[in-house]
Amino acid sequence: MATEISLYIVLDANILINDFWMTGPSFSYLLAHHFLGHRPMVPEVAFQEARNHLRERAKTLLSNRVENVDGSQGNTLRLMRLFNYKKIPKNPSWNIDKLLTKWDKFVRGTLGKFNGQILPNPSLDMEQIVKRSIARKKPFSKGDRGFRDTIIWLSTLALVGPNSGVSFVTSNTQDFFLPNSDKPHPEILDEAKQRLIPGWKIQFHRSLDEFITKFDSDRSSSSEALQRALISNSLSGFDLWGWVEQNLLKIVGKDEFDEIPWAGVPYHAEAPTLVGVEELISMDIPRIKHISDDIYRLYCDIAFIGHFSCDIAFSTAESVVNPNQILWKNERDSIWTEVGIRVAATFILRIDFDTKCRLVTSYFARPLIHWSSYGDAIEVLDRDYNELNEEDEEEMINS
Repeated sequence: MATEISLYIVLDANILINDFWMTGPSFSYLLAHHFLGHRPMVPEVAFQEARNHLRERAKTLLSNRVENVDGSQGNTLRLMRLFNYKKIPKNPSWNIDKLLTKWDKFVRGTLGKFNGQILPNPSLDMEQIVKRSIARKKPFSKGDRGFRDTIIWLSTLALVGPNSGVSFVTSNTQDFFLPNSDKPHPEILDEAKQRLIPGWKIQFHRSLDEFITKFDSDRSSSSEALQRALISNSLSGFDLWGWVEQNLLKIVGKDEFDEIPWAGVPYHAEAPTLVGVEELISMDIPRIKHISDDIYRLYCDIAFIGHFSCDIAFSTAESVVNPNQILWKNERDSIWTEVGIRVAATFILRIDFDTKCRLVTSYFARPLIHWSSYGDAIEVLDRDYNELNEEDEEEMINS
């Protein structure tokens, strides 16, 4: 059995400094799609460097605000963004210590949510560090600059292993990349290769967008991440199970289901119609695909206990329906008896889901025959949906 590969994305300080609260498009996309299956890691040195930038930026803005009271509106707006306020508090204290505590908790909590962490500093051989500095070995550069970058780089290398893939994301192209290139500096690459054996992987990215392009050019990674998040109910802002259970009656209650080979539906039952949902008992997402922009199409295999109304002809209900299933009966005349029965029903449900707005934009369902393949069921589902839309369009044109 193949060992599962652990994937890591290591974020340099400049990536955090560029978007402290991860509210920009790139971070928003990665948060919505579980970092494309990667565990987010931030080296301790990078975390402390970003934290210090946050402190200094807040101090500068507060100083400017005091010195320029009449023109402080711009600084106030910047402070709101820096403190991650949606609106100005009634009595803002702009306390920097509280800001840093709040940011610490946010970063650690966000990383932990995706099974990531702050990477501890590696054990250092100071003699080797001195030799690297003297030799100007990257990421060291002239003037002995590069100590922090070296620690960050060694922290990243420590993640590389026989069952891991590492992506290092930094906008510090001067020390880690060739000039005007997406290729890592030869010294950086050579050191990585020395630590690599066949099967070990490390990749370099100059931005989060470059990382996204590499791992999700066809949105297959984000589709898989979304699939996992929806099944495990770990997608913030949306509960798929709850939505399906709440809307089942609206989704399928208007249809009649003659000759549906579900367990417990009598052959003689005419026009079974869902009139109530007792319980959603299972759900899977056998297929998911990206449609456009933030829209993904989910194909959900669902099973639930439903209450169905149907008609039984020329017979007492108990002769063709297991008495334990009968919820009510109404002998309307000598020919028809209306019966309420309790049935375990299965459906294939197609949902178009907007990951940005966290809402369902459209849905369509068809009964799932127990022994049919998912592929065949989805093909029929799509065909029926297209035919229904064509009929609606033709009807609108004629009217």
